[in-house]
Amino acid sequence: MTASSSPSRAPLAGDLPRARPWPRVAVAWAVALSASLAACSLLVTRGATQCTTDADCAGFGGGARCTAEKVCRVADASLADQASVDAPPACTTNRQCIDASGGEPAICRKDTRVCVKLVSPDCPRVVAVAASGDVVTDRRAVEDDATIVLGSLTSLRGPNQLKGEARVNAIELALQEFSTRGGVPVGDKTRPVAFVSCNDIDLVQPDGGEDPAAVRAARHLVSTVGVPAILGGGNSGTTTAALKETTLKGTLLIAPSATTPALTNNPDKAGLFFRTAPSDALQAIPLVQLVSEIEAGTTTPADLRLSLFSKGDSYGQGLRDQIVDNLTFNGKKLSDPGNADFYRGLEYKTDAGFDFAPFVTATLAYRPHIIVIAGTNETVDGLIKPIEAGWGAAPLPIYVLTDGLKADKLIAAIKDDLAAEPSKGLRARVRGTAPGRRNGVNDKFILRYNARFPGEASAATTFGTAGAYDAAYLLLYGLGYTTGGSPTGASVAAGIRKATRVVPASVVEVGPAGIDVAGRFVRAGGEFDLNGASSPLEFDEAGESPADIEVWCVQKGTGSPTFFSTDKYYNAATKMVVGSFVCP
Repeated sequence: MTASSSPSRAPLAGDLPRARPWPRVAVAWAVALSASLAACSLLVTRGATQCTTDADCAGFGGGARCTAEKVCRVADASLADQASVDAPPACTTNRQCIDASGGEPAICRKDTRVCVKLVSPDCPRVVAVAASGDVVTDRRAVEDDATIVLGSLTSLRGPNQLKGEARVNAIELALQEFSTRGGVPVGDKTRPVAFVSCNDIDLVQPDGGEDPAAVRAARHLVSTVGVPAILGGGNSGTTTAALKETTLKGTLLIAPSATTPALTNNPDKAGLFFRTAPSDALQAIPLVQLVSEIEAGTTTPADLRLSLFSKGDSYGQGLRDQIVDNLTFNGKKLSDPGNADFYRGLEYKTDAGFDFAPFVTATLAYRPHIIVIAGTNETVDGLIKPIEAGWGAAPLPIYVLTDGLKADKLIAAIKDDLAAEPSKGLRARVRGTAPGRRNGVNDKFILRYNARFPGEASAATTFGTAGAYDAAYLLLYGLGYTTGGSPTGASVAAGIRKATRVVPASVVEVGPAGIDVAGRFVRAGGEFDLNGASSPLEFDEAGESPADIEVWCVQKGTGSPTFFSTDKYYNAATKMVVGSFVCP
């Protein structure tokens, strides 16, 4: 695929492959090869968590013991149980491992000198980009032993799948821009990079003590594959869940859309966590003002009614708390007993099968003037569409939405309403907030994204897409500062700090035009000031970067409805909400 063609898509839920066991021939080959690798121990990776005691490893043979990572390590590869068809072979090159795995993407881990498969049920795809600009997802992605493998965690299933795929696309775009320039500058060389793309969302919440997808995928990337850094997760909840499997084990985690305030002081970050999206403590500022302005502009003989729906995870709960703590409604605090009849707060579960019907029924009976949703895409089908369908006579509610709903599914619902006879005017009653704001760097990113992925115009402006692109650039530049040996989470973190120093004389924008300039700073071990498409990328000690918060609407324009960034926004520099809300 060329830079102007449409990329292959991430697999749908039904397409996620099951990991296949190592072929028997691979085991025989591994035992034969072990004679030349007597000094290497064999790390047997049958599953993400194999053991809790040494007794659990007895079936592996070779005096296998349970390591701190809860995997079985065979002290002498030549003594390994040759009947074990799952045991990975010892190795010296990636090609040996790829051949041993039947052609599936696999690598020879530099630290253990054993083969590990890159794909798993939760991690279905490997993404690399050749110098020609073609995306590569098969064995060619990692045949070069110089390839650095990273990971990504995002939603590849469920209602937020399109968001997740847009972020994988953003990573691919960043890889393409580096690959066409020879690769990532590391020392005096350039090296190829591949991402293992993983799903972090469960369609049904696991029971029986099984770990959620975010934890399983993170464990595969860290304990099995051994990646130094991961881009993800897909939201605040999955990011928080992944921390213990990443940062506490020395792997860097950089999140493109995790906004919960709870992450600011999370003790599990271990100095290895960054996020390109600002805390929702900032997003709540313009959102609260937006609600107040709607209230002031609404004429009614009685007090207004407001319904607030929040997702039952750290993202929805964090935003809800900020809104409740800071919103003055009907002349008093939202939580004031005087608002008891005028405020309804409801929390929905994160389970993809959650039944919204009782919430819809209650809302239609309550008839709020304003509906605030601190959630994600599932509420378009679960709440907005059925509320609109069941609502009778005017006045119709105004929706104030957070960044989680700024996505294709909302645009589709508005298109359906515009096509209806008669239309209820949903487009004009929808507005919201989202971290980031259109600027020159962001505009250029959108143009490049749309050129590589035509027909997906709204994906480029969906919250988290630009953040994923920036995060990919941060990781790729961070890798460049590695000196001697393989990159680690700590070395990448140190590199990111050097690439984001506020140095006015050395400002470099994300994008292809800045790669050669930034590469010279990286090779010299110097510092520069990377400016992102989502935010200025000026990280504090907590790994957070303040950013402007836009107030958006949906413009009708001359064609299909699209998201529009109004002149009203929260200015991170002045810490004030400025401008006016005008939606074309």
